[in-house]
Amino acid sequence: MIKDDEKELRRRLGGALRGARLAKQLTQNQLAELLDTDPETISRFERGATLPSLVRLLGLADALSVTVGSLLGSASPRASDEWAELETLFARLTPRDRTLAQALIRAIVDTRT
Repeated sequence: MIKDDEKELRRRLGGALRGARLAKQLTQNQLAELLDTDPETISRFERGATLPSLVRLLGLADALSVTVGSLLGSASPRASDEWAELETLFARLTPRDRTLAQALIRAIVDTRT
């Protein structure tokens, strides 16, 4: 059970790191340079092959201009954490974009039921 949870955490954190890196329009090489590490280390984090240390996670968050909490929240398989992340994103939208986002979510839900 713990190994499955760790595997899921590595996968989700890797996706969150990749998403934040792409949002900053950085390559793995550029991010590695900022952190004084090699690109393969960044690749291993993003693929979920390994987890960064806490110190490295702080460095990643700083380099990507995000909070550690946002990276971990994105990585969490808990529904409450996912909901909190959606609330944060939703609050940053304009009223018009919130209406569009609601319509999109409704459409997704309707196709699943």
